[in-house]
Amino acid sequence: MTAIKLGDCKKQTGYELVDLLSLSGIFGIYNQNTFLELLDAGKLKCKIKLNSNREPILQINDTPDIKELAVLVRSPDELFIEIFRKEPSSKSPNVGFRRLISQVNAATALGFKRIRLWAYGNIKEYSDWDGYIVWGKYGFLMHRPDDISKFNLKMSEDLLLHCAIIYDLVKTKEGTAYWKYRGDSWYGELDLAINTQHMNAYREYGLSKGLIRI
Repeated sequence: MTAIKLGDCKKQTGYELVDLLSLSGIFGIYNQNTFLELLDAGKLKCKIKLNSNREPILQINDTPDIKELAVLVRSPDELFIEIFRKEPSSKSPNVGFRRLISQVNAATALGFKRIRLWAYGNIKEYSDWDGYIVWGKYGFLMHRPDDISKFNLKMSEDLLLHCAIIYDLVKTKEGTAYWKYRGDSWYGELDLAINTQHMNAYREYGLSKGLIRI
């Protein structure tokens, strides 16, 4: 990993700093001007690093609402959310989805095709992590064949064949309770094209919470 100065962002990554920040979704939680002012004043922790492939990773830590956030720009087409953890003391509602809305809007405007991540956790080994539940609610779907096969097998074994995708399962309280104990980590993708299964689920969840308007 190679750390770069925020002032060298454009030169080193090809992106303006404000664009990388937008792609993190941070402006869905904090007012853009206020965030930038606090960043300039050194009151926020924000880092940019380049991995071995010279791909930029933006990291934001220890804000009032976010414990950890790291987003990797894998290519001009794809973002990868390396980690997102809400600050346990945060009193802001729907922090995760508000961040995602902002990220989706920024990614779409800049021509990205997809957002990917590892939906991490299971009740036995990683009980402090609930990504394996939450990301499915937000519209991310499994895209690796082995994850899809394991999911379909569980649905077959437990007579839940009406759940063709993970969103069908976790959008209900009963399905969420089931997946909390039967689920495991999986690799997820949000295809940003209009009217994909991903975006239909994303919009349905946002509408149900009053966070997206038609």
